[in-house]
Amino acid sequence: MQSKRRELLQSNYMFRGLPEDLIDRIVAMSVTRKIGAGETLFYKNDDGDALCGILGGRIRISTSTPGGQELVLNVIEEGEIFGEIALLDGKPRTADAIAIVPTELMIIHRRDVREMLKKEPILSLHFLELAGARLRWLSDRIEDSAFLDVAGRLAKQLLHMAEIHGEHTPEGIVVKLQPSQSELGQMLGTSRISISKHLRRWRDKEWVALRRGVVLLKEPEALETLVADKLEA
Repeated sequence: MQSKRRELLQSNYMFRGLPEDLIDRIVAMSVTRKIGAGETLFYKNDDGDALCGILGGRIRISTSTPGGQELVLNVIEEGEIFGEIALLDGKPRTADAIAIVPTELMIIHRRDVREMLKKEPILSLHFLELAGARLRWLSDRIEDSAFLDVAGRLAKQLLHMAEIHGEHTPEGIVVKLQPSQSELGQMLGTSRISISKHLRRWRDKEWVALRRGVVLLKEPEALETLVADKLEA
């Protein structure tokens, strides 16, 4: 079990590049937790007291509009980490986290990390750099909302998913549609119908191929050009 937790940390941007002995100490302070499909890990405004990594399963990060409609902000997959902001500032959670399927989590409590930060300057500097990267990511998301239409945001999201989880094959890059088209629509501020329309249009241009639960990126360069053109327009 510890080897799986170590692998998760070593492969994630938040801990990648740290000395192995430091990774081992962080693994040793972590705990695991299992939750069932539909179970809530935490609610918006709960205490931000831990960082979470997914050893198996999927977590939906969402919030509610004033009218009571759920707005999906992100879907966290196996091998990914979330809750970085809570680990750094300890402020209340900014959204709900709900298991989509049975999920096993690796949890690192903030109190333990704070003690380690006092003794390990290299870890403090590492997290400071990550805070800067997070601000750049947020700025990028704001720019997307301001300058990209639905097609541009969808193309950029598919390219991001391909970079993180894509499987390279002779035909192209296989991207599993997790999140689903409906969840993608919520994340990108549009409908499942709109997502489907753009995917079919790109299929007709032979940029992608659509299979059950999968999008094959046959011409990722075409999607990259689409995003670049829309940002320059």
